[in-house]
Parts: sequence; structure tokens; C-alpha cells
Amino acid sequence: MLRLPIKHLHRAFPELDGYSDEQCAKFVRAARGSTRRDRFVRSLVHFLIIAVINVVCFLAGAAFLFWVVGRFFASSPFSSTGPRVPFREAVAVVVICTAVISIGPILGYLARDFLVIDRIRWILRSRGMCATCRYSLVGLAVSPDNRVTCPECATQAEVDASLGELTTDEAGRPRFRPDVAEEVKAPLVARTPDWVKTLLRIARTACGALLVLVVLGLLAGEAFLRIQAANVRKTRPTAATLRAHLEAGQPPGTSMDDPDAVEVAARLLARINETEQLITRRHRETSDSVPSIVFWYVGMDDARLAEVATDVEDARLARLFTIECLRAMEGEGVYELASEFAACRRVWGDVPDPVDLEHVYANSIDRLFLANVFRAKAHLAIEDRDAPGFVRAIEGLLATIRVTSMQFGLTHRFYCSQLELWAYALINEAVLADILNGETAGVMLDVMEVQSYRPPISWNAEWDRLLAHMEISSTFESAARLRLGPWSSKGKKLKERYSMTGTPANGRIGTYDANIRAVDAIHRYAKAALDASEHEEAMSLAVARPGPTGLIIPDFRAGFPIDRLIWLEVQNALDREGMRLVLCLERYRAAHGRIPERLDELVPEFIDQLPRDVWGGGPLGYVRVDPLIDPFGRSFLVYSIGADGTDDGGKMIRRASERQRLLWAPVPPELQGFDYIINTPNRDAP
Repeated sequence: MLRLPIKHLHRAFPELDGYSDEQCAKFVRAARGSTRRDRFVRSLVHFLIIAVINVVCFLAGAAFLFWVVGRFFASSPFSSTGPRVPFREAVAVVVICTAVISIGPILGYLARDFLVIDRIRWILRSRGMCATCRYSLVGLAVSPDNRVTCPECATQAEVDASLGELTTDEAGRPRFRPDVAEEVKAPLVARTPDWVKTLLRIARTACGALLVLVVLGLLAGEAFLRIQAANVRKTRPTAATLRAHLEAGQPPGTSMDDPDAVEVAARLLARINETEQLITRRHRETSDSVPSIVFWYVGMDDARLAEVATDVEDARLARLFTIECLRAMEGEGVYELASEFAACRRVWGDVPDPVDLEHVYANSIDRLFLANVFRAKAHLAIEDRDAPGFVRAIEGLLATIRVTSMQFGLTHRFYCSQLELWAYALINEAVLADILNGETAGVMLDVMEVQSYRPPISWNAEWDRLLAHMEISSTFESAARLRLGPWSSKGKKLKERYSMTGTPANGRIGTYDANIRAVDAIHRYAKAALDASEHEEAMSLAVARPGPTGLIIPDFRAGFPIDRLIWLEVQNALDREGMRLVLCLERYRAAHGRIPERLDELVPEFIDQLPRDVWGGGPLGYVRVDPLIDPFGRSFLVYSIGADGTDDGGKMIRRASERQRLLWAPVPPELQGFDYIINTPNRDAP
């Protein structure tokens, strides 16, 4: 019968009924162990056994409860949502839960009693045996200090007369003879079977060997991580590597002593901000409402403002305020400083240490802000018919584009290509407004020539590869960072960092070598596409981009739209060469009072050789038109045959938004039969 663990615990066991309380207390102390170590080990083993029983019962009971609730009840009786369970069924669930929960403690108490009973029985059975070799000591002589010596191993055991262990023989000599009840002497297993001992010995040996192997594995893994981290630190790109690549992309003829365009741009931006703040403070002194500076609104009429602005009146005020700031910037010497910026051929006086690249990113030229300032100034110059001011503005815009193309990676080159479309559209608008003619057209041609340098796109792609190597190296440069498990806080933070840039959050960190191999494979594909000699071949390579690698960093790098960049570069090449040809035609008109019959008349007085059409292979198309009939008042058209490969004599589509689609390969069926007109403004034909 189960008894609670209170006073006289020994009375729970019938084996001790024949002994007094004092004798039973000694048995209990012996059952607990003779030494602290013995008591601790035995208590630990008992605790683990009871804990395992409770855990197994809890898991089994929980599974049973889930099955009962899911099988018999539509919803939980304790749920605040869904249909309510009747009261009787709720009581039934509570009763079942209580019964299941009580199984664990009950079995725990039963296990405790069984373990204590088994231990006391062992003490009773082994009272007449040597504690070391299990040799029987019954009947042996007892020394005067109440000790008996084992004849096998010479171990001495203490004899307690109070337990009835001391008796005398016929000669009156003390002998060791424990007083054990007959029922205790029943045929009980007094020794552990040999096969059990063998299994325990094998288990101990296996556990020891496994522990040694685990420790050796951990040490070997740590050594591998440290060796790999040391190799990463040796092979990562250095400042010398970055400097060599930077020098390879500088314009020919530049030296380390040349002025640094980045430094001049920083001063230029500071001057622009100071002027903007000065004008803003003046408006605050006279009005509570200060409009925003919106460079984009300059050059728009009220009809266009109504299309892009929610409140036309606010947009008109912002436009006027922006124009006031632009005029103030001119008075504050901003455009003189812009001319100094444009004269800087060198970009980046020296590349910083790799560890400072994050700082470089944060403090790089604000390309969009500078481009917007120069673009707005160019629109304002067209309105004012200020040809010199327009040339200075375009010079600043083209210089910003040139410097942007020398920034780190393909992303900056992508922005550069988009900004370049603005510049050629503005030049075309100035030609149509009859601002660039004669000598002014020649000055613009010189500006375009000076600012025309662009490093190869593969140079920007190599930046991406080097930066990816540095990014990977920073992740794997220390053994602590290499210990990134899928559930570690560092691993989660690293995934969150890259997921904010568009990388799938379920990507793997991977190993250093795997990341490097994946990045190099992406770089080889990008280089092959960017260096392709023909545009059609480049587009085919760009579309066949590698699939996802499953690694975080390479997946992020592989997501760059190289096909879009190739298309922008082709359009820029056409617009650049086409606008050069248009300006040469305007110079010819100013010199001869007419436009030429054929483009050959421009060579060599106005141009060394005619520009090539990247689609047709021959020179760009040229056709004279009647300015009274042409929707934009042009007297000639300069065009490319486009991606459809057929010369349609300069046939023009009406919608400006569809003009760029003529360069896509393949051309949509509804756009075949038209040519890409280069000197067309970015507005629909009437």
C-alpha cells in the first residue's frame, strides 16, 4: 500500500516489520548510502528514473487529451470563440484532464517506493556479504573493535551489535551472524546477472568512447573554423586590390595628382544646400507657408502639372520657388563650382581601406540630387533662351553622369544610364527650340566629347564581384561568425539584413567557398553578357541568367537586371551618336544656310566619320522633312532602323511612350514597320 513520505517511512515496507524503529532507521541510512558520493549518485539515478516516467506519462496523456477533445468535442470548452460546449461535456473534459494529469505523480510515487524497497531488500540480502567481493562473511570471527575481515580481499566490515549481527560460538568467541528474518532469506536474486553486467560495461565503454569522439569532433571543428577564418583574412580583397581596379577604370592620361571629382562634388553639394537654406529662411520671414523645392516641376507647363501633381496650385508655387532657388544658386557661384567639378577628369583620388567602404557608400555623391539641379537649370535656360547657361547645365549633368559611372558596382552604372537619357532629351529640346545652333552647337559637341568617357560595363561588374568577395569575407572572417547555425541569433540577423534588399529570407548562409564559387559564376555570366560584341547576343546571354543558388549573398547579386542595363546602354549609344550628328547638322545649317542633302557632306569638315547604327550596321538614317508638315517643326530626322532590322524611311510612331519599345528584341508585332527617331522630343506627336 502506498504511504506518503512523512515520518516513519520504513514502516511502509513489510520487510522491516521485525525490527525496532532504531534498527529500521539504521537500515534506511544504509539504503541511502554510506558516503556523500554514494548518496548523490543514487539520488540522481532515482530522480532521473522518476522524471522520465513523468515526462512519458505527460506526453502520452497530452496526446490522449488532444485526441479526446478533437474526437468528441467541436471546440474547446475553455475557448472564448466558436460554439460553446455544453456544461456536462465541459465537466467531463475537466475530469479527464485531472485524471490524466494525476497519472504522472502517482506513477512517480510508485517508482519511488519500488526503488526504496528494492534497495532495502538488497541491504538485507547483502548484510552477510563482503561489500567488495560479495564473499560470505557469516560465521567469521569478530575482532575486539567489532570488525570482521574478508578472507578473499581483506576488506574489513563493521559489525553492529544493535542490529543482532554479533553472536558467540560454543567456545564463547564472538562471531558474525546477522539476524535476518526467514522471509527475507527467501530465494531472491542476490547478485546482478553476468549478462547485465556485460551490457552495463559495454554501455559505459560506448558512452565514454562517444564522449571522447564528440569532444574530438568539437575540437577538430573549431580548428577547421579557425583555419578557414585565417585563410579568408588572407584571401579577401585588400586596399591594394581595390586601388589597382580603380586605376584601371580611370580615364586615360589621369594621374594621382589630378583634382578629385568626389571632393569637388562634396563642396558643390554643400554650396547648393547653403543657398537652398538661405532662400527658405527668407520665405519663412515673410510667410508661414514655405513651398517645397521640387526640381522635377521646372520645365512643365500647367497642363503637364495637372497630370503629375495632385494640387496644381501647390505644384505651381513649388515650381516658382524652385526657379527662385536656381537663380540664387547662380548668383552664389554654384555654376562656377560646377564647371570646376566638370573639369575634374579623375574620380576618387584614392580608394579607402576596405573596412571603410560602408562609410564611402553613405557619403557618395548624391547623383539624383545633382542631376535634378542641372536638369532643372537646363529647362530654365531653354525657357530663358540662355544658350551659355544651357551648355553649363548640360556640362554639369554629363559630368555627374560620368562620375556616377565610376562609382562602385552595376547599380551606379544603371542609374548613370538612366540619367544619360535625360541629358540627350534636353539637348534635343534645345535644338528644337533653336537654342543650339552654329557656334553654340560646336561648344556643346566639345562638352559631349570631354564628358563622354565611360569605363567598360565589365569594369563595374568587377566592382560588384570584389564587393561581394569583401561582403562574404566579412561574414566568414572570424570563427565566431562561422558558427552560424540556422537558429542562431547571428544567423537570423544576417538573413534579416539581406532580406531587406530583396533576398529571399529562407536563403542559406552556406560556406565561404560555396559563396565565392557562386559569386564567381554569376560574374562570369555577367561579363560574358556585358562584353558581347553584338547587342542581340548580349541580350540572349542576359536573359539566360543563372537560377537561384539558395545562398543569401549570391542570390542577391544575381538579381541585378543586366538585360535592362544592356538595353539602356544601347539606347544611350544611339542617342549619344545621334545627337552628335544632329548638332553637326545644325553647324552645317549655320555655315551653309541649309541642311545637307546627304550625310556624306558633313565629312570631314564637321565630323570625322558618320556614326554607326548598332542595329543595322551601317550609318544612322537621315531624311529631310518639311517643317510645316512635321508635328514638331523639324526639317530633318535622324533615326535607327530599330530591332526589327528594316529601314522604313524614318516612319515615326505617334506615342512617345512606345518609342523606346522599338529597340526591344523582339519588337512587338504592332510596332513593326516604324523606325527609332532619335531627334524626337519626349512627348506625343499631335
